[in-house]
Amino acid sequence: PFQFGRIASTIIYYNAGTVELINSNGSTKSVTAQADFLGTLSYCTQIRNYTAGVNIKILRSTLAETVSGTGVYFDCGGKMKIFQNLSAGVALQNIGTAFYYDTDANKIPLIFRAGAAYSLSLSTFVINPVLIELDLVTTNSDFRPKLNCGIMYQYNRMISLRTGLKLGYSAELFSLGVSFTRQNLSLDFAFVPYTNLNQSLRVGVNYQFGNKPIVIQPARQQQQPASNTQDGLL
Repeated sequence: PFQFGRIASTIIYYNAGTVELINSNGSTKSVTAQADFLGTLSYCTQIRNYTAGVNIKILRSTLAETVSGTGVYFDCGGKMKIFQNLSAGVALQNIGTAFYYDTDANKIPLIFRAGAAYSLSLSTFVINPVLIELDLVTTNSDFRPKLNCGIMYQYNRMISLRTGLKLGYSAELFSLGVSFTRQNLSLDFAFVPYTNLNQSLRVGVNYQFGNKPIVIQPARQQQQPASNTQDGLL
């Protein structure tokens, strides 16, 4: 955190597993089907009830350990606090050029998101409020809207439980997640069953730099309730 805003960076690695390649002479070779590295530099700032941010992303992707490509993309978005427990936001992702494996161009879909988050107080049953989220997603590749629905409950600012439902997707239907936070360090786990692929278990480690940990209140946080919209990192 700085006086002029907040800066963050992330590094993500994606591995699609191994496949068997058959050469022209009949011999086989086991290779990694796809391996991606995604580095992101993020900046956001807040003015009263408005928050705006931007991401700069660099993607390095390799197919079958044979061809590789590199692309640079941008995300931008904003969020507005409408009422005490209600916020809404929009985002535009993957602004950039086509992605090239050697000379073959692959278009990265431009993604538009619009969502809202509501902090529901259930003091009769639970201590902390429950965060309910809706996220409408569409891309310039098919323009068919998809809906993400998510619920998150955070206990004592240490344990967060999440579940998400995805409507309109062919490969994913729901996801489950849990996070453990201790001061500036958090450990995240997510389980995503695919309809036509094997089950996916995702693990993440986050560390927040600064003298004091920044606690994101549930009423102001807009968490993405589900995972990526396509295979790979973008």
